[in-house]
Amino acid sequence: ADLQSPPAETPETRQDEGAGYAAVDGRLIGRKALLITGDREFEARALEILQLLGLDSCCVRNDDELDAFLSVARSVGVVIDLAIVDVDLDMQCLELLQAVDIDYLTLAENEIATDLAFTVLDRLTALQARPSPADDWEITTEDVPAAPEPAVIMRTAEQAAAVPVKPAPPRQPSLVLVAEDNEINQIVFSQILEGLGYAYRICADGEAAVSLCIELKPAIVLMDVTLPGLNGFEAARRIRQSPEDARLSTPIIGVLAQAFDRDREACFASGMNDVILKPLSPDVVDQAIRRLVPDIARLASTA
Repeated sequence: ADLQSPPAETPETRQDEGAGYAAVDGRLIGRKALLITGDREFEARALEILQLLGLDSCCVRNDDELDAFLSVARSVGVVIDLAIVDVDLDMQCLELLQAVDIDYLTLAENEIATDLAFTVLDRLTALQARPSPADDWEITTEDVPAAPEPAVIMRTAEQAAAVPVKPAPPRQPSLVLVAEDNEINQIVFSQILEGLGYAYRICADGEAAVSLCIELKPAIVLMDVTLPGLNGFEAARRIRQSPEDARLSTPIIGVLAQAFDRDREACFASGMNDVILKPLSPDVVDQAIRRLVPDIARLASTA
Protein backbone atom coordinates (compact mmCIF):
# COMPACT_ATOMS: atom_id res chain seq x y z
CA ALA A 1 0.00 0.00 0.00
CA ASP A 2 1.21 3.51 -0.75
CA LEU A 3 0.60 6.71 1.12
CA GLN A 4 -1.55 9.26 -0.62
CA SER A 5 0.25 11.82 -2.72
CA PRO A 6 -0.44 14.10 -5.66
CA PRO A 7 0.57 12.43 -8.94
CA ALA A 8 4.00 12.94 -10.43
CA GLU A 9 2.68 15.30 -13.12
CA THR A 10 2.66 19.03 -12.45
CA PRO A 11 -0.68 20.44 -11.25
CA GLU A 12 -1.22 22.06 -14.65
CA THR A 13 -1.25 18.69 -16.45
CA ARG A 14 -4.38 17.61 -14.54
CA GLN A 15 -6.03 20.99 -14.12
CA ASP A 16 -8.82 20.40 -16.64
CA GLU A 17 -9.79 16.98 -15.26
CA GLY A 18 -10.11 18.18 -11.65
CA ALA A 19 -11.13 21.80 -12.16
CA GLY A 20 -14.81 21.08 -11.63
CA TYR A 21 -14.22 19.59 -8.18
CA ALA A 22 -11.94 22.26 -6.69
CA ALA A 23 -14.56 23.45 -4.21
CA VAL A 24 -14.39 20.96 -1.36
CA ASP A 25 -17.77 19.88 0.03
CA GLY A 26 -17.54 20.35 3.80
CA ARG A 27 -19.51 17.16 4.35
CA LEU A 28 -16.61 15.14 2.91
CA ILE A 29 -13.96 16.48 5.29
CA GLY A 30 -12.78 13.61 7.46
CA ARG A 31 -14.33 10.92 5.25
CA LYS A 32 -12.01 8.06 4.35
CA ALA A 33 -11.77 6.48 0.91
CA LEU A 34 -9.76 3.42 -0.08
CA LEU A 35 -8.71 2.98 -3.70
CA ILE A 36 -8.02 -0.56 -4.96
CA THR A 37 -6.15 -0.85 -8.26
CA GLY A 38 -2.95 -2.27 -9.65
CA ASP A 39 -2.81 0.36 -12.41
CA ARG A 40 -0.50 3.29 -11.60
CA GLU A 41 -2.25 5.66 -14.01
CA PHE A 42 -5.66 4.77 -12.57
CA GLU A 43 -4.23 5.32 -9.07
CA ALA A 44 -2.72 8.74 -9.82
CA ARG A 45 -5.83 10.10 -11.53
CA ALA A 46 -8.30 8.77 -8.97
CA LEU A 47 -6.28 9.85 -5.92
CA GLU A 48 -5.98 13.37 -7.30
CA ILE A 49 -9.77 13.72 -7.61
CA LEU A 50 -10.38 12.18 -4.17
CA GLN A 51 -7.95 14.66 -2.63
CA LEU A 52 -9.58 17.58 -4.46
CA LEU A 53 -12.85 16.47 -2.89
CA GLY A 54 -11.24 16.71 0.57
CA LEU A 55 -11.16 12.98 1.34
CA ASP A 56 -8.47 11.13 3.28
CA SER A 57 -7.45 8.47 0.80
CA CYS A 58 -4.83 5.89 -0.06
CA CYS A 59 -4.35 2.93 -2.39
CA VAL A 60 -3.80 -0.82 -2.12
CA ARG A 61 -2.97 -2.85 -5.21
CA ASN A 62 -4.29 -6.38 -4.76
CA ASP A 63 -6.42 -8.59 -2.52
CA ASP A 64 -3.50 -9.50 -0.23
CA GLU A 65 -2.72 -5.84 0.47
CA LEU A 66 -6.43 -5.16 0.93
CA ASP A 67 -6.82 -7.99 3.43
CA ALA A 68 -3.82 -6.76 5.46
CA PHE A 69 -5.05 -3.16 5.35
CA LEU A 70 -8.55 -4.06 6.53
CA SER A 71 -7.11 -6.15 9.35
CA VAL A 72 -5.09 -3.22 10.71
CA ALA A 73 -7.99 -0.80 10.20
CA ARG A 74 -10.26 -3.03 12.30
CA SER A 75 -7.59 -3.28 15.01
CA VAL A 76 -7.36 0.48 15.47
CA GLY A 77 -11.03 1.28 14.91
CA VAL A 78 -10.62 3.21 11.66
CA VAL A 79 -13.76 3.19 9.51
CA ILE A 80 -13.45 3.26 5.72
CA ASP A 81 -16.43 5.15 4.32
CA LEU A 82 -16.08 4.09 0.70
CA ALA A 83 -13.89 1.82 -1.43
CA ILE A 84 -13.29 2.49 -5.12
CA VAL A 85 -12.43 -0.72 -6.97
CA ASP A 86 -10.84 -0.99 -10.41
CA VAL A 87 -13.13 -3.19 -12.52
CA ASP A 88 -10.08 -5.07 -13.84
CA LEU A 89 -9.23 -6.50 -10.42
CA ASP A 90 -10.11 -9.97 -9.16
CA MET A 91 -13.55 -10.45 -7.57
CA GLN A 92 -11.82 -11.49 -4.34
CA CYS A 93 -11.43 -7.80 -3.51
CA LEU A 94 -15.20 -7.32 -3.59
CA GLU A 95 -15.72 -10.35 -1.38
CA LEU A 96 -13.28 -8.96 1.20
CA LEU A 97 -15.13 -5.63 1.24
CA GLN A 98 -18.51 -7.32 1.52
CA ALA A 99 -17.28 -9.43 4.44
CA VAL A 100 -16.60 -6.31 6.52
CA ASP A 101 -19.62 -4.37 5.21
CA ILE A 102 -17.70 -1.56 3.48
CA ASP A 103 -19.62 0.35 0.80
CA TYR A 104 -17.86 0.24 -2.55
CA LEU A 105 -18.20 1.19 -6.17
CA THR A 106 -16.50 -0.31 -9.23
CA LEU A 107 -14.98 1.94 -11.84
CA ALA A 108 -13.22 1.65 -15.19
CA GLU A 109 -10.30 3.92 -16.01
CA ASN A 110 -12.25 5.69 -18.75
CA GLU A 111 -14.94 6.60 -16.18
CA ILE A 112 -12.62 8.38 -13.72
CA ALA A 113 -12.97 11.86 -15.19
CA THR A 114 -16.71 11.62 -15.84
CA ASP A 115 -18.11 9.53 -12.99
CA LEU A 116 -15.79 9.31 -9.98
CA ALA A 117 -16.39 12.68 -8.32
CA PHE A 118 -20.14 12.68 -8.83
CA THR A 119 -20.59 9.11 -7.60
CA VAL A 120 -18.46 9.73 -4.50
CA LEU A 121 -20.39 12.91 -3.70
CA ASP A 122 -23.69 11.09 -4.12
CA ARG A 123 -22.66 8.17 -1.89
CA LEU A 124 -20.95 10.08 0.90
CA THR A 125 -23.14 13.17 1.22
CA ALA A 126 -26.06 10.82 1.78
CA LEU A 127 -24.44 9.82 5.09
CA GLN A 128 -26.12 11.67 7.94
CA ALA A 129 -23.41 12.11 10.55
CA ARG A 130 -20.00 13.64 10.01
CA PRO A 131 -17.15 11.82 11.74
CA SER A 132 -16.24 13.27 15.11
CA PRO A 133 -12.62 14.34 15.67
CA ALA A 134 -10.42 11.36 16.42
CA ASP A 135 -9.10 10.86 19.93
CA ASP A 136 -5.38 11.23 20.41
CA TRP A 137 -4.07 7.69 19.91
CA GLU A 138 -0.97 5.89 18.91
CA ILE A 139 0.04 2.60 17.32
CA THR A 140 2.83 0.48 18.71
CA THR A 141 4.49 -2.89 18.28
CA GLU A 142 6.53 -2.65 21.46
CA ASP A 143 6.37 -5.43 24.03
CA VAL A 144 3.46 -7.13 22.28
CA PRO A 145 3.67 -10.93 21.78
CA ALA A 146 3.74 -12.16 18.20
CA ALA A 147 0.27 -12.67 16.75
CA PRO A 148 -1.20 -13.50 13.34
CA GLU A 149 -2.29 -9.88 12.89
CA PRO A 150 -0.06 -6.79 13.35
CA ALA A 151 0.19 -5.96 17.06
CA VAL A 152 -1.67 -2.71 17.53
CA ILE A 153 -2.64 -0.95 20.72
CA MET A 154 -5.09 1.97 20.81
CA ARG A 155 -5.72 4.20 23.78
CA THR A 156 -7.27 7.60 24.33
CA ALA A 157 -5.38 10.51 25.81
CA GLU A 158 -7.39 10.18 29.04
CA GLN A 159 -6.45 6.51 29.38
CA ALA A 160 -2.82 7.24 28.65
CA ALA A 161 -2.76 9.94 31.33
CA ALA A 162 -4.01 7.43 33.91
CA VAL A 163 -1.03 5.12 33.36
CA PRO A 164 1.64 5.53 36.08
CA VAL A 165 4.78 7.29 34.87
CA LYS A 166 7.69 4.88 34.41
CA PRO A 167 11.41 5.65 34.39
CA ALA A 168 12.74 6.61 30.96
CA PRO A 169 13.79 3.49 29.05
CA PRO A 170 17.29 3.05 27.61
CA ARG A 171 17.94 3.83 23.96
CA GLN A 172 16.08 1.44 21.67
CA PRO A 173 18.44 0.93 18.73
CA SER A 174 15.90 -0.79 16.46
CA LEU A 175 12.80 1.35 17.18
CA VAL A 176 11.33 3.53 14.42
CA LEU A 177 9.30 6.55 15.58
CA VAL A 178 6.77 7.84 13.04
CA ALA A 179 5.04 11.22 13.32
CA GLU A 180 1.94 11.17 11.08
CA ASP A 181 -1.51 12.62 11.79
CA ASN A 182 -3.54 11.07 8.96
CA GLU A 183 -5.23 7.87 10.19
CA ILE A 184 -5.09 6.09 6.85
CA ASN A 185 -1.42 6.99 6.43
CA GLN A 186 -0.76 5.70 9.94
CA ILE A 187 -2.18 2.34 8.88
CA VAL A 188 0.00 2.28 5.76
CA PHE A 189 3.11 3.16 7.80
CA SER A 190 2.28 0.36 10.22
CA GLN A 191 1.87 -2.11 7.33
CA ILE A 192 5.23 -1.14 5.83
CA LEU A 193 7.19 -1.25 9.09
CA GLU A 194 5.47 -4.44 10.25
CA GLY A 195 6.39 -6.08 6.95
CA LEU A 196 10.01 -4.94 7.28
CA GLY A 197 10.20 -6.42 10.78
CA TYR A 198 10.89 -3.15 12.62
CA ALA A 199 9.42 -2.22 16.00
CA TYR A 200 7.69 1.14 15.72
CA ARG A 201 5.59 3.79 17.44
CA ILE A 202 3.28 6.17 15.62
CA CYS A 203 2.19 9.50 17.06
CA ALA A 204 -0.18 12.08 15.62
CA ASP A 205 1.36 15.51 16.29
CA GLY A 206 4.64 17.36 16.66
CA GLU A 207 4.49 17.76 20.43
CA ALA A 208 4.13 14.00 20.87
CA ALA A 209 6.98 13.41 18.41
CA VAL A 210 9.33 15.56 20.48
CA SER A 211 8.37 14.02 23.82
CA LEU A 212 8.45 10.42 22.52
CA CYS A 213 11.81 10.96 20.83
CA ILE A 214 13.29 12.18 24.12
CA GLU A 215 11.55 9.45 26.15
CA LEU A 216 12.06 6.42 23.91
CA LYS A 217 15.38 7.30 22.25
CA PRO A 218 14.47 5.60 18.95
CA ALA A 219 16.92 4.54 16.27
CA ILE A 220 15.33 6.92 13.75
CA VAL A 221 12.36 9.28 13.28
CA LEU A 222 10.14 9.51 10.19
CA MET A 223 8.62 12.99 10.38
CA ASP A 224 5.67 14.14 8.30
CA VAL A 225 6.11 17.89 7.90
CA THR A 226 2.42 18.89 7.91
CA LEU A 227 1.55 17.87 11.46
CA PRO A 228 -1.18 19.77 13.36
CA GLY A 229 -0.11 22.31 15.95
CA LEU A 230 3.65 21.91 16.06
CA ASN A 231 4.62 21.07 12.48
CA GLY A 232 7.36 18.64 11.49
CA PHE A 233 9.97 21.34 10.89
CA GLU A 234 9.54 22.85 14.35
CA ALA A 235 9.36 19.41 15.98
CA ALA A 236 12.72 18.52 14.41
CA ARG A 237 14.23 21.79 15.68
CA ARG A 238 13.05 21.06 19.22
CA ILE A 239 14.47 17.56 19.08
CA ARG A 240 17.82 18.95 17.94
CA GLN A 241 17.77 21.52 20.76
CA SER A 242 17.18 18.92 23.48
CA PRO A 243 20.12 17.89 25.71
CA GLU A 244 19.32 14.22 25.06
CA ASP A 245 19.71 14.64 21.31
CA ALA A 246 22.99 16.47 21.78
CA ARG A 247 24.36 13.12 23.00
CA LEU A 248 22.48 10.76 20.67
CA SER A 249 21.90 12.81 17.49
CA THR A 250 18.89 10.74 16.42
CA PRO A 251 18.53 10.59 12.60
CA ILE A 252 15.37 12.30 11.32
CA ILE A 253 13.86 11.76 7.86
CA GLY A 254 11.40 14.32 6.55
CA VAL A 255 8.35 12.88 4.74
CA LEU A 256 7.06 15.20 2.03
CA ALA A 257 3.97 15.04 -0.19
CA GLN A 258 5.52 17.16 -2.94
CA ALA A 259 9.06 17.67 -4.25
CA PHE A 260 9.27 21.42 -3.69
CA ASP A 261 12.82 22.74 -3.21
CA ARG A 262 11.69 25.06 -0.42
CA ASP A 263 10.33 22.11 1.59
CA ARG A 264 13.52 20.10 1.12
CA GLU A 265 15.59 23.08 2.23
CA ALA A 266 13.33 23.64 5.24
CA CYS A 267 13.80 19.99 6.25
CA PHE A 268 17.58 20.26 6.27
CA ALA A 269 17.50 23.71 7.91
CA SER A 270 15.45 22.26 10.78
CA GLY A 271 18.06 19.56 11.43
CA MET A 272 16.66 16.63 9.44
CA ASN A 273 19.16 14.26 7.84
CA ASP A 274 17.27 13.13 4.74
CA VAL A 275 14.00 13.51 2.84
CA ILE A 276 11.68 10.98 1.20
CA LEU A 277 8.58 11.60 -0.90
CA LYS A 278 5.08 10.16 -0.85
CA PRO A 279 3.78 7.80 -2.13
CA LEU A 280 5.99 5.47 -0.12
CA SER A 281 6.79 1.84 -0.71
CA PRO A 282 8.53 -0.67 1.59
CA ASP A 283 11.70 -0.45 -0.53
CA VAL A 284 11.85 3.35 -0.30
CA VAL A 285 11.33 3.35 3.46
CA ASP A 286 13.79 0.51 4.09
CA GLN A 287 16.53 2.05 1.96
CA ALA A 288 16.13 5.44 3.63
CA ILE A 289 16.29 3.92 7.12
CA ARG A 290 19.30 1.74 6.31
CA ARG A 291 21.21 4.70 4.85
CA LEU A 292 21.15 6.38 8.24
CA VAL A 293 21.03 3.33 10.53
CA PRO A 294 22.94 0.59 8.65
CA ASP A 295 22.76 -1.89 11.55
CA ILE A 296 19.01 -1.59 12.19
CA ALA A 297 18.06 -4.91 10.54
CA ARG A 298 20.61 -6.83 12.62
CA LEU A 299 19.54 -5.02 15.79
CA ALA A 300 15.85 -5.67 15.04
CA SER A 301 16.50 -9.38 14.58
CA THR A 302 18.17 -9.63 18.00
CA ALA A 303 15.75 -7.35 19.87
